[in-house]
Amino acid sequence: MKTLFSYTRNNASTLKKVLLVLIPFPLAVIIGNVACHHKPVIPDLPAISYNVDINPILQNNCALSGCHDANTRRSLVYYDDVMRYVSAGNAPKSQLYKSIISLGGLGTKPMPPSQPLSEDQLKLIYAWIMQGAKNN
Repeated sequence: MKTLFSYTRNNASTLKKVLLVLIPFPLAVIIGNVACHHKPVIPDLPAISYNVDINPILQNNCALSGCHDANTRRSLVYYDDVMRYVSAGNAPKSQLYKSIISLGGLGTKPMPPSQPLSEDQLKLIYAWIMQGAKNN
């Protein structure tokens, strides 16, 4: 019984052909896995301010009476409250961001339930988180 590696001079060219087909595949997988890792895209925006840019969005849309106000266990009133749901530098992993783009997280309903945030507001929150979610 012959295997792939038991060959004679007569079928050496066949083995070369087989190896030429088999060797590139593992290399492509290794190169593909290395090449797929990249740094997240951080929008070219000036530094986003929590106090000036982000807090007003949250206060006017999320931290309302009966939703995420100071009397609820999922409060979004203060910076420390917000940071319980934010992975600084990683918006896609942040519960806050996933909730406002309707991918689940803080609750099962899309947030805010009354009206989605505007595209500009979503971009600001995304950029703020990717910039490190600083308390500034």
